[in-house]
Amino acid sequence: MGGAISSQKYVEMGTRYEGLTGQPWGFYASCRIDAGWILAQAVLETQRSITPKIIGTEIAKVLPDICFRYFGYSGWCLLNEAGDRVPVNYDIWGYGMVGDVPSHVKYGYYDCMADQVVWYPIP
Repeated sequence: MGGAISSQKYVEMGTRYEGLTGQPWGFYASCRIDAGWILAQAVLETQRSITPKIIGTEIAKVLPDICFRYFGYSGWCLLNEAGDRVPVNYDIWGYGMVGDVPSHVKYGYYDCMADQVVWYPIP
């Protein structure tokens, strides 16, 4: 399958995340963590002195370059010309019954290179 959802970085963080929180790790959680790291890096790169002075327009100017350089838990965070993230592969999760137990189930994934959804057999 390839992409972010099978990268070593994604898998290792998923193991740590689930062990600490008891919650399932997924694409959206990895995107939130990546967004935080990217914003922190943008603030650091636009600071000009020890005194905090955050200027949003300066941060916005450096975001494309930071995103271009950043491969996070959710994959490469490259932005397109409109400032939107270039599509990446992601898992499709939901809730369903596994036997008689309600469970968090991976139903499939979106393959951005093929521009298609791949569904797994329902357990």
